[in-house]
Amino acid sequence: MKIFIFEVILFLFNFISHLTLFILNLLYNKSTLNIICNKNLNFYNYDKLLFLMGHILISFVMLFRIGINLSGTIIVSIVGSIAHSLLFLSNLFTMLNSYKISLIDIIFMVGQIGMIYTYCIEHIIEDVTLMTINEKIKIITTFVILALYYFYSFCKTNSIIKYGKLLVFLVYFGLILLFYFHYKKYNYISIF
Repeated sequence: MKIFIFEVILFLFNFISHLTLFILNLLYNKSTLNIICNKNLNFYNYDKLLFLMGHILISFVMLFRIGINLSGTIIVSIVGSIAHSLLFLSNLFTMLNSYKISLIDIIFMVGQIGMIYTYCIEHIIEDVTLMTINEKIKIITTFVILALYYFYSFCKTNSIIKYGKLLVFLVYFGLILLFYFHYKKYNYISIF
């Protein structure tokens, strides 16, 4: 029962965190404001729009998990996968616009691929005890990668947007804890 309560709180916090990051980027990112206010959407700022769309969709996926309990359903898998695909594409556009590839960009993109994998596995494998150790390692590695990315991004950001990134870091840290709690109680690893 305690794990269930922690899950509900974590998914509610996840909703608030991604929504906060969306709102802070909407209000305090000058490029985003330029797109919205001036309707100035072009190749050089698609990344901002995709980033916003990805985080707002993740927020709604978290509501699906707790509000109407659609965890593991095809709708959650599809919307969650689309959301993380948008974040992946956002980063890809950023790299194309800057003409450079950094290690942190690669880490972020690998993390997004891992989240798409996680949403697919959640739908495909209904009984988490049937997950292979390889699948479990991929999922926990994804959470660790994204926790490290958002912590790094929090440290490198100088605007108020950094606090949205801190919240998302705490979400991934919470998912790592949830993974551990499931393993400790049931002797298997699960977040579903």
